[in-house]
Amino acid sequence: MNTSRLSAILALTAVVLLASAHVTVSPREIVSKGGGVFLVNVPTERPVATVKIRVEFPEGLRVSRIRAKAGWTAAVERDTSKAITAVTWSGGKIGPDEFDEFAFNARVNAPPSKLAFKAYQTYEGGETVAWTSTDTPTPKDQHPAPQITITPVQSKYATAARENWLGATAMLLGFAALTMSMRNGRNGKKVAGLMLFALAALAAAAPLAAQDHAARPVAVHADAQAAAPTGRPGTAAEQIAGAVIAAPPELRDDATVLGYAPDGKFIQLRKGTGDMICLADDPKEARFHVACYHKSLEPFMARGRELTAQGVEGWPRDSVRNSEIASGRIKMPAAGGLYTLTARAGCYDAATGKLCDHTNPVHSVYVPFASIESTGLLDHPTDEHTPFLMNAGTAKAHIMFGKHEH
Repeated sequence: MNTSRLSAILALTAVVLLASAHVTVSPREIVSKGGGVFLVNVPTERPVATVKIRVEFPEGLRVSRIRAKAGWTAAVERDTSKAITAVTWSGGKIGPDEFDEFAFNARVNAPPSKLAFKAYQTYEGGETVAWTSTDTPTPKDQHPAPQITITPVQSKYATAARENWLGATAMLLGFAALTMSMRNGRNGKKVAGLMLFALAALAAAAPLAAQDHAARPVAVHADAQAAAPTGRPGTAAEQIAGAVIAAPPELRDDATVLGYAPDGKFIQLRKGTGDMICLADDPKEARFHVACYHKSLEPFMARGRELTAQGVEGWPRDSVRNSEIASGRIKMPAAGGLYTLTARAGCYDAATGKLCDHTNPVHSVYVPFASIESTGLLDHPTDEHTPFLMNAGTAKAHIMFGKHEH
């Protein structure tokens, strides 16, 4: 292929990517019966700020939680069965040329298909843009609805192969760009620049991601807690006392505890002799949240923290780990327990070690790649106490116990 033709193709790729800056939901692709945290990406495309975003959820998606977001208030709507049908975020601002993300946890109950959301973006001054069109192509006077594709369940090896394809393509583009730049002088550098743009586009669009990351109250605290907090951490003793509350009393005294140094660095606060690893509350969070898990899960959790520190978060992080599990780099146990405890900010008194009356303890057991068929469990909650299987068929499959929102 000559350089002018290649330049045209890559330039067209750039135009298509730039034109796609609208309200979207990720992951764009997820397996049937899968789920986790979904992100609503909202860019401001006017010279005034976005002040409200409303999202209506499609049938086939069961939303269980809305993630709290600093500076914004979430108003949730439910139907007669108490299922969440819509949410409106307001009270904050997304300035011109800026974007922001809003998160919710959900489970897909639909067969392979496409699910379309309805989103309504309100700007300062009152203008509302409706992202609701499912027509192809989108009429000029309308805006495309955010959509996700539901795919059939694949084996862990097929999933890893598909996720690695774009990574290999990106590597080839990078090598070709370097070679062309070295051989063809100024024109080569121009084409190389376009190729590097395509490389960046692949990195951004690739399913490093086909599977979304697990529900925040279950595992995100355990495998994502690595960024330095903005709040001030407590003393080591206070953090240890608060962290182990998540575990049963008989597992607390000999647990290893991870938390924060005075400078905010994530460190080991106590080396234990038992089987549990506990994580202290993250002082940058607006709520109190601690977790304890069996040490057999540490390779999985530690890799999550490592990726988070590198800026790889959400479903891209999980996709990397899925691939590494399939390749054998990350070893997963046949089963491993996890205990979490969540409460409002100020619920835990570090001085006395006491909790308020309103807490949400959640217990789960990781059973990698377990399915509805292999466990006989449903993949969604039916009440506050019946166990169910989350992330069925994936490396993060786990059975949920205890009180949970639904």
